[in-house]
Amino acid sequence: LAIAHLTGQLSLPRNTITGLRLLARAAALSSIAAPHPAYVLSLVLLGEGPRLGFWRENEEGEVDRAGIVPVGKNRMTEGKRWMERSAYLGFVPAQ
Repeated sequence: LAIAHLTGQLSLPRNTITGLRLLARAAALSSIAAPHPAYVLSLVLLGEGPRLGFWRENEEGEVDRAGIVPVGKNRMTEGKRWMERSAYLGFVPAQ
């Protein structure tokens, strides 16, 4: 659903903030069976979102408005943390 909101698929309106919040929730629930959400969230936080195909250059401010980075943390630190988590869960592209 996160990607559907981020892209406007499945007849859902494109809503970046809702998509990011759902992606952050999916990343928090990532497991060995499903490590991909943590990886995608890390790419968005690290500024690699535009190469994913659903993220536009001008949407960087949406990350801050979505409230997915804890207070006192920065996006790069959180992005690295999610990348490490997806690698720990065995997601090969993150390793």
